[in-house]
Amino acid sequence: MNKLNIKNMSSEDLMYAGPEPEFYYIINGKETDLVVPEGEPIGIDVDTEEGVTLELFNNVYWAQYQYEWE
Repeated sequence: MNKLNIKNMSSEDLMYAGPEPEFYYIINGKETDLVVPEGEPIGIDVDTEEGVTLELFNNVYWAQYQYEWE
């Protein structure tokens, strides 16, 4: 992640896990199957020249949610 100017950030830049199990914790440098609970912060939105990107915290990774169809 590029260096960020924290002074220019606000709480609105924080992003949180939703109800779908798609963000997981990294513990001791290893990806786990522990889901980040809904409402927990997962990263920040960063403005770039290409648009806004989500920069995840170092202890979080994303894995595509697999919908269970009935």
